[in-house]
Amino acid sequence: MLMTIEKLADSLRIKAREAQIDIKEKELQINDLVINSPGEYEVSGVYIEAREKGIFSLDTEDINILYLGDNKDFPKEFISPDLALINSKELIPDLEAGQVIIISELKKAIIKNGLVQEIAK
Repeated sequence: MLMTIEKLADSLRIKAREAQIDIKEKELQINDLVINSPGEYEVSGVYIEAREKGIFSLDTEDINILYLGDNKDFPKEFISPDLALINSKELIPDLEAGQVIIISELKKAIIKNGLVQEIAK
């Protein structure tokens, strides 16, 4: 299981086995489906929970990924993802994430077997 997370000019791209996910501000696009309102979705083996303010929880390839972006207030049930994608180091003390990636410092990350293996900055 190999997954990549890459920061593009105006979005964040996650490439999983069955899906390409682009997150831009408060919108998530997975393959051809655009998600910009709260709800629960399942597309190409990826389970997505979308919340207000562009908070997204993704379950794919046996890893739970939480995208908070700039949100400092988030539901407490999202406190302990396997991997958190955040814009600010200030959020780290509020999370119990297995791993954290600061989006502003990211160019590309490679995730293998649920663990971040390499980060290019």
